[in-house]
Amino acid sequence: MNLKKPLMSLLCVLLILFSLSIPVMASEEKPTERNPREVEDIRTYTEMPLTEEQIKELLENTPPTNPIAFEELSKNEKTIAIYGEVPSKTGEDAYDWWVSIQEITTAILEDQAFGKYSPKQGGPIRAYSCEVAGFITVYLDYDRKDEIKSDDIESMKKIIEEYAQKEGVEKVPMIFVYTSGPSKLQLDANFTDKVRPIRGGYKMESYLGTVLNPNGSTSVNNPDGTIGFPVYQNNSSSSKGFVTAGHTFRYTSAPSYQPTYNANNSNRVGTSVIFGKRNVTIHNVTINVPRLDTAYVPVNSTVNVTPIIFVGNDPVLKNSYPKRSSDNKTQMVVYGSSNSYNGEIRWYGGTSGNNGGYIIKNLYEYSYLELNDTNASNISSLPFVFDTITIMNVSTGSSCSASGDSGGPVYAGMNVTISGKTDYQAFVLGTVVGHMPANIGNSTDPWYFSHDATFYAPRGEIEYYLGVKPLTSQSMILT
Repeated sequence: MNLKKPLMSLLCVLLILFSLSIPVMASEEKPTERNPREVEDIRTYTEMPLTEEQIKELLENTPPTNPIAFEELSKNEKTIAIYGEVPSKTGEDAYDWWVSIQEITTAILEDQAFGKYSPKQGGPIRAYSCEVAGFITVYLDYDRKDEIKSDDIESMKKIIEEYAQKEGVEKVPMIFVYTSGPSKLQLDANFTDKVRPIRGGYKMESYLGTVLNPNGSTSVNNPDGTIGFPVYQNNSSSSKGFVTAGHTFRYTSAPSYQPTYNANNSNRVGTSVIFGKRNVTIHNVTINVPRLDTAYVPVNSTVNVTPIIFVGNDPVLKNSYPKRSSDNKTQMVVYGSSNSYNGEIRWYGGTSGNNGGYIIKNLYEYSYLELNDTNASNISSLPFVFDTITIMNVSTGSSCSASGDSGGPVYAGMNVTISGKTDYQAFVLGTVVGHMPANIGNSTDPWYFSHDATFYAPRGEIEYYLGVKPLTSQSMILT
């Protein structure tokens, strides 16, 4: 594998063979208005009604900051400059620091503060990140190192410091490094089971017409994917549907089928209509590229959706509720959603099943832009700038996502008490995008990890770009 431009697998999904039905006794509740990119503090975020004990446990288990990791990066040959220092913090103090660092980078993204240095304006930044270890990293294109002057580094540093001061952070730790450039998209797909009403975690396919094979025959072009979670459109129509990985539709409007494409259209459930695509300008050429690997599919009038996700072998759901039937141990009610959660995250994919991990960084303006690829027939070569993508590591006993997992729901499972009854329910966090195996590239590359990692599109970006909100049911009880 070429370590300069390793291929990151952004993968579609195959689905497990259970058609499950759960009785609904609920009214659907829409969340209050908010900035979808808001950094949500678990201590005050009302859509995730944690008990005092749950909050205390999450804060105590916050990963500590890591001053040593920050200092070690200064020794890397691709490090350009390093400023500030990472304070040694644990528990709630570490959580406060993590929130502050996120506030800084999120505000920079929201204001497009990097300006001419941003990949959207043809600048040398290939990505920037806030690390759970407690610092900000700016990844600059190694192939353009001769263009990058010390004054440019100083200008970017001042931008970060300006936003840090607004958050009350002095001597904000930041590091500027060269990277050989984020990887291209590599998309695969595979998968079965018809389920109505539509819910998250089940198989779907798009229909992109027919393709001519080398032997002269034709075949159906129907990429597979997994339904992420049910949503409603945040406008006067309040239409309902679901979100899934954008690359399962190749970022074009196309019919959607559940579970599989069929010529008589009896499995057709809707048509993809909204993608996270926006214009960017590079070398004075404006191109329309994905800024989020997610698509919104409103369902047909004859199809309904329900705020439930299939989660397979979730360990808590399987082990904590022995009175539940077998079917009810594989699905969860979507009680709410969150943008910032520091506990263990679970995700479901049709290939890999149910797995878990913890956030290790948020990556911003993660880009691959080469003009010679803009008309590429192979989707894996198309340019992209993902505004925000979240990376989690892999918990013990879990695996990272694999081919067939893209689009699947990412969630936090939590005990919620409703009318005196405590139940384990889901808070959706996003949808699976892909994975990166361990030790690919250099430690200064944005995709480098010392362990396998899974990438996902965060819920806030899904709301921001698609104009949808997760469909939840705060009085739904599993029976």
